[in-house]
Amino acid sequence: MGSNLPPSRQLAGTCGAEHYTAVLANAILRHPEWMEGATPDMEKLWRWHAIEETEHKSVAFDVYRHCVGNERLRRIVFLFVTWNFFKYTFLNTCSLLKTDGKLWSLGTWIGGINFLWGKPGVLRKCMPDFLAYFRKGFHPWQQDNRELIEKNLNELELKPSAR
Repeated sequence: MGSNLPPSRQLAGTCGAEHYTAVLANAILRHPEWMEGATPDMEKLWRWHAIEETEHKSVAFDVYRHCVGNERLRRIVFLFVTWNFFKYTFLNTCSLLKTDGKLWSLGTWIGGINFLWGKPGVLRKCMPDFLAYFRKGFHPWQQDNRELIEKNLNELELKPSAR
């Protein structure tokens, strides 16, 4: 499926989407307690995926900066990415809840809203990092979380041994 958008906007969209995944990946690595209740295999998979997302968080951004470099376009497209991120996350959540027979469960919705915005407040705590994308001169590695990657690799015993 192709896009009618010019390549510069497609790349700016990729940068924005990668920013969301990088921020959420950082949150998973920083707050392993948010994974409580997950099976050990799923918790390990999510942490591994968060490490992988973090390791390449600036690849599309660096290509965009080199090939396009339009800061205004980058920020404007991020607004569209934000709209789509929340819209499709909501729609997918509704679909999953409907499948589970919980679409109209007030308790489920209250629990989810609390998890995202109350306590622990996953999205609330991520907001400053999401909004950092609008700063002039922003770069994904301004949030240097290499130590967090190393810590999680060691805990998951995924770090290659030194020879």
